[in-house]
Amino acid sequence: MNNSLISTKKTIVYVDGVFDLTHYGHYNLFKQAKTNGDILFVGVLSDKECENYKRKPILTEEERYNNVGCSRDIDMVIKGVPNVVSEEFINKYNIDIVCHAHTLEEHDKYKYQYIDAMKLNKFRRLEYTTTISTTDIINRIKERYINKYK
Repeated sequence: MNNSLISTKKTIVYVDGVFDLTHYGHYNLFKQAKTNGDILFVGVLSDKECENYKRKPILTEEERYNNVGCSRDIDMVIKGVPNVVSEEFINKYNIDIVCHAHTLEEHDKYKYQYIDAMKLNKFRRLEYTTTISTTDIINRIKERYINKYK
């Protein structure tokens, strides 16, 4: 067999998020996503996009970008990505699989963000780490420190 006919294409997997106050739940996401392919691209939402989507992040976009870049599971970090992963975005980065971690009950909540990936049969739901979240960390700070000194 002619070895030049064997495909050497690598599967590119993509995940995105705010990634504020980076914690082990985020790193679990990166590890899970990487098992779906060969190359992992991680998109970090801009500060403005975060405010429109959730809330103003504690860490700046640059800090979040640098924190995510420390993960050895990530091959490329894409800065300032849109909250909605469009077909155009998928094609621009040659993405084969788009992943997002959420529970089955939350599927409809995130459907609009990944509808193009779903239509292209490129979407994979990953298990969400339920034992920690950025919101939990912020609430702990409020409870333990802010309320204590009122």
